[in-house]
Amino acid sequence: RKEAYVLKKFLCLLLAAVVAGLLILPCAAAEPTDFTDRSTIRNYNAVRMLADLGLVAGYSDGSFGPDKLIRREEVAKLMALLCEAEPLAQNASAPFYDSTTSWAADYIAYCAEHDIIAGSSGRFRPADHVTIRELAKMLLVILGEDASRYVGASWAQNVDEDAFVKGIYAGVSDNYDSAASRDTACLLIYNAML
Repeated sequence: RKEAYVLKKFLCLLLAAVVAGLLILPCAAAEPTDFTDRSTIRNYNAVRMLADLGLVAGYSDGSFGPDKLIRREEVAKLMALLCEAEPLAQNASAPFYDSTTSWAADYIAYCAEHDIIAGSSGRFRPADHVTIRELAKMLLVILGEDASRYVGASWAQNVDEDAFVKGIYAGVSDNYDSAASRDTACLLIYNAML
């Protein structure tokens, strides 16, 4: 599918830029600034790679906050950035009445338009925490899986089956219905990129 191709193209370009940047650095260059709470990050390689790609960042105090729970609007931005190398069009129309005032309204609209996210009863609940399973569903759609498999009564079972087969759940020890921490979200995205 187009989304899977765009994601792969974008990730290849980002990885090429990171590698090229590393190659031109002088040998004596200092290590990049690290997170002050590195010792508490369980999936450090995943977090570091996404930080190096500019997809995630730490807080002003230098911490990453690996155990902080990630919200649905934050994930919508991440998913949109994974799909698009270009900035998104401004003032997009989101199909959810509760996302019009969200800072991520354009990202939410983009993801809804591409079937990456879904709401219920006209709501997206942008400030709610995203579950591990919901994040896996979004990643599966970006990877080109049929979004129609992930709606209805069997959506959770279908997501779990496909995410397991694709390796997205590799290393995840939490219940898939649990809210995803920033650390776990990075792991799922990292797994999907492999």
